Amino acid sequence: MGRIRRLVAVLLSLLFPGLGHVYVSRYRRGLGFAVTAVGVVLLLGPPLPTSGPVLESALAAWESASFEANVALSAVEFAAMLDVYLLERSTDDVDTGASCPNCGRELDESLSFCPWCAHELPTD
Repeated sequence: MGRIRRLVAVLLSLLFPGLGHVYVSRYRRGLGFAVTAVGVVLLLGPPLPTSGPVLESALAAWESASFEANVALSAVEFAAMLDVYLLERSTDDVDTGASCPNCGRELDESLSFCPWCAHELPTD
């Protein structure tokens, strides 16, 4: 199950930097990568279209983008993919041992109930 989650997270980060982090509930990191990617596009990318069909104008403008802008955006995308892969890989090695007393499945420590069987967990 961990490999599939890791693969989905990496593919989402390929789609847009930060999406994979949101998928694995690392919201601040995801926001950081998303803001960085948008910042690279705004700072190094072509000027934003102001008239005409927006999508066609934006695609045509991005085709004429500089080499530096493409390299910078690719670097941010690669860094996001690598980061989410390593984050998920490190969680595979850790076995918290927390399991539901009712159904025996793995628990999320931040919840007060089992997400699998809805059994309410005792509070410490």
